[in-house]
Amino acid sequence: MDWQEVLNCWDIKEEDRKVEFLEMLYDFYGVTSGCYTGLFERFKSDIVAFCRFTAVENKVPIENFFTFVAKVE
Repeated sequence: MDWQEVLNCWDIKEEDRKVEFLEMLYDFYGVTSGCYTGLFERFKSDIVAFCRFTAVENKVPIENFFTFVAKVE
């Protein structure tokens, strides 16, 4: 794949969402070094542990984790 193909398929809004999400992770985890190596993997591990705990301890059906809809005002 050449660079022109990459740019033709580039979704600017989605890439902006990725950047914004990483910035949110920086804030959440208190990372100030500017290095995010492993930060997303850490988030994935934490979110899995949270979902597992919530599902088992509170008897929350798995499908409930996929039905949340954020309301933007």
